[in-house]
Amino acid sequence: MKIGFVFLLTIAAPAQTTINGSRDLVLQTTPSSPPTGKIRIYGDSGSGRLACLNSSGGNCIPGGIPGGADGNLQYNNGGTFGGISPADDGLLIGNGTAWQVKALPACADSNGNHLNYDVAANTFSCGSSYGAAVKTFVFAGVCQAGATSWPVSLPTVNAPTYGICDATHQTAVMQIPNNTTGYYFWTVVPVLSSNPAVTMVLGGRSTDTAHTTTVTPRYTCVNAGPVDNPLASAVALNPVSITMDASGQRKTVASTQPVTCSGAAANPARLYLYFYTDTTALSGGATFDWTDLTISY
Repeated sequence: MKIGFVFLLTIAAPAQTTINGSRDLVLQTTPSSPPTGKIRIYGDSGSGRLACLNSSGGNCIPGGIPGGADGNLQYNNGGTFGGISPADDGLLIGNGTAWQVKALPACADSNGNHLNYDVAANTFSCGSSYGAAVKTFVFAGVCQAGATSWPVSLPTVNAPTYGICDATHQTAVMQIPNNTTGYYFWTVVPVLSSNPAVTMVLGGRSTDTAHTTTVTPRYTCVNAGPVDNPLASAVALNPVSITMDASGQRKTVASTQPVTCSGAAANPARLYLYFYTDTTALSGGATFDWTDLTISY
């Protein structure tokens, strides 16, 4: 008689392990990715931090971990944390796509310095100009106890004469005799920019409304050091013609002309402007009277 034995082996699936307390992970280099449906947790020897890989090799640490070095500002870098280093005198600027650190230049509040920002390049710069502000210099006569005076320089010959200044003549004028050539005066203004276009507004009057008075400006630029005779190197500008439009009334004519003269706030150039006046047979022996002069650039 034969007797047989049947053995029944039952293998149970392992239960999930509950970890209480702490566990030490040995730091290691990045391992291979786990199979589909699993994740692999390990201690990364490069960063010294806990790391996690999914089956595609991606980071599976919930929410990510800080990126960059200590002191970095954290931001979303493609779904993970990235770090922006705190550059000295840097300002965080958004360009519509990402955040960038842009350097702030040294720009002390002196000599017209001001901070500029370029919206296209997202950069800062320090400007040293005075912007578009117009520099204006006004020259006109004053009456002082019956005497006329003007804040301009007069030559020893061919100089304008001062008009009457009394209770009924309160506009202090400089007069150019009838039918004369080459009478002149000059003044000096500082130039704080490069080769400006100078606007001259000439104010005058005459009882002669039919004839023309011509003013020919000349200029010399002195950039540094004293010059005894700048008139010797003066350059003529375009003449300006003035014809009175009402008897005895003030008439102004403006002329804008470029000059070759460059200076700066710390070292202004001196622009000498000479005004040569020629009258053309004004009727009745009338004079041409300068009432005022405005120079701007």
